[in-house]
Amino acid sequence: MYDRFLADANLTVTQYAILVHIGRAARISRTDLAARLGMQRTTLTRNLRPLERQRLIKGVAGEDRRERLIQLTAAGLRRLDAAYPLWEQAQRHFTSEVGDPGIADLRVALTTVVGALRAADHE
Repeated sequence: MYDRFLADANLTVTQYAILVHIGRAARISRTDLAARLGMQRTTLTRNLRPLERQRLIKGVAGEDRRERLIQLTAAGLRRLDAAYPLWEQAQRHFTSEVGDPGIADLRVALTTVVGALRAADHE
């Protein structure tokens, strides 16, 4: 459903989430970005390629020249700004379909799942 709403911005919901996280951080490593998104690095790399090809993101040197960070380009920031109202529409639609009790239940379920996954990672 979110992909359908974001299609006018030529983004998928996954790409939108990636751009949001990069934008919030200003500059971020692939490792940190993957962790924030709950994604394997290899999966993240596959998802970053189209964004790089579209020149929405770029790699920059970190404080340590060996470190490569990702940041939004001006085009990436414009695309994110254009996509935000579309994401808001999708969110309103989702909320109206699921309802407040459903949203509350979903948050509890997701918190439980994330906790279980983190616990499994530490075993």
